[in-house]
Amino acid sequence: MNCDRIAPYYKLLESLTFGNCLERTRTHFLPHLQTKQRILLLGDGDGRFLAQFLLLNPTATIDSYDLSAGMIHQAKSRTTSPRVHFHHQDITTAVLPHQAYDAIVANFFFDCFDTSQLTTLILSLKQSAQPACLWLISDFAIPATQPLKLMATLLTRFLYLCFALTTGLKQRQLPKYHQALQKSGLSLTHREDFLSAILTTRLYRHTLEL
Repeated sequence: MNCDRIAPYYKLLESLTFGNCLERTRTHFLPHLQTKQRILLLGDGDGRFLAQFLLLNPTATIDSYDLSAGMIHQAKSRTTSPRVHFHHQDITTAVLPHQAYDAIVANFFFDCFDTSQLTTLILSLKQSAQPACLWLISDFAIPATQPLKLMATLLTRFLYLCFALTTGLKQRQLPKYHQALQKSGLSLTHREDFLSAILTTRLYRHTLEL
């Protein structure tokens, strides 16, 4: 997918559809990154999360990967910090340093993959994570009970259709990202839901091997 066409309008579109709910979701666990020193940021889009992180953490360096040059342009307009290194590159083909990152952040990014692709990606990213790496994952979710389950299913299908038309996204439904993370050896430590559990943000850590 390529978000160049919607990059200049993304903040407005998000505000019109969800108000500040997505922003609250992706920044809820931001304080947990205050002492982290090397961050891998995946698909941050227009850089609003990045800008808030830089205010919170005055020393960390960040590698930010995005397929959209337009989104990177928007993100660069929000910061001139030399601590940020932008990469206009597909993270699935990127060559990352071994065990370099003590935090990996993916806000509304894992929903671009199916479960199989996501499991492969997470296993690859894990090679670049330090043993105590913190993973911050925010995304849409499907609640377990009706009528919220139906509402969330219809909403996500509509959003996938919109992104298919505007960005070329091929994915059509949410992956089982929690399953993919656990299968890759990560354990859930914190969770917070928003918008009646249609939005969720979670913290994961590597499962200690005995």
